[in-house]
Amino acid sequence: MKLYLHSGDADEIRHEQRRGVMSGVTVDESGRAGQGIERRLDWLAAIAAAAHGPTCVTVETAEPEGMVREAVALAGLGANVVVGLPPTPGGLQAIAACAPRGIRIQLRGYRSMTDIELGARAGAQWFTPALDAAASAFDVAEMVRVAVGALRTYARSAPVLAGPLQTREQAVEAGLAGAEVASVGLALLQGVRGSAPPL
Repeated sequence: MKLYLHSGDADEIRHEQRRGVMSGVTVDESGRAGQGIERRLDWLAAIAAAAHGPTCVTVETAEPEGMVREAVALAGLGANVVVGLPPTPGGLQAIAACAPRGIRIQLRGYRSMTDIELGARAGAQWFTPALDAAASAFDVAEMVRVAVGALRTYARSAPVLAGPLQTREQAVEAGLAGAEVASVGLALLQGVRGSAPPL
């Protein structure tokens, strides 16, 4: 299972990238509300440039046309950008509009097999479950199994990304359940780096 760093700090990403444990980034936008579109895009461009692997960024817009415009802008920040869209009717509409443009899409926040089926049909290529802050390792594993089972049922090949995860137990269970990627914070990534066997 690959590990992605959940971070909003380009310097932190560059530092951890050199250590060779992380394979990508999920962008942590907590605490950055109200910074304006241009400043947000500049900040995200720096993060995408710092990351050598996929950089997962979630749209902020709620209506379909706005989601598409934002997704196009985000995808333009770098070839490694993966745009997160929700499994809402508007989100699915935006996925269907973005997929033919070659934008890499992450269905972010699925809660059911139906969400996954509809997302895959619309053109999503990555799948991430909705996880509450208090989710247990068992909860994480169950949500990963839902996606793995659904993708197998519908003969789809796509990575399941679990995260951001808070504990090593969550990451281990996500991997055992079939997740290809776990997104973790800096402290957990550093703990994994110094532990054996690896996840």
